[in-house]
Amino acid sequence: MALNNLPEISDQILEAEKQIELRNFDAARLLLNELICANENNLDALNDLAVIEILTENYDLAMTLLMQILAIDTQNEVAIENLQYLREKFSPILGGPEGS
Repeated sequence: MALNNLPEISDQILEAEKQIELRNFDAARLLLNELICANENNLDALNDLAVIEILTENYDLAMTLLMQILAIDTQNEVAIENLQYLREKFSPILGGPEGS
């Protein structure tokens, strides 16, 4: 039964990503939150939601989402890359390696 839902889920992810590209963040959030409500461990939806939060400068929420993803899948490359982006962005502010 779950396999029958895969094309619909994939289509919804693709539509959300299209909305993100168009900067229609509210529409994308709605689609992604529907997927997350159906499966709180939907890593694609969580990653896309984290991207929205980064793009809208909600960095604390983005970090929370990324940590949630990595708690589920410690090797998730998308989450790792997005986390690295946030670390680099805030390294000068937080006194990262350059300031040590």
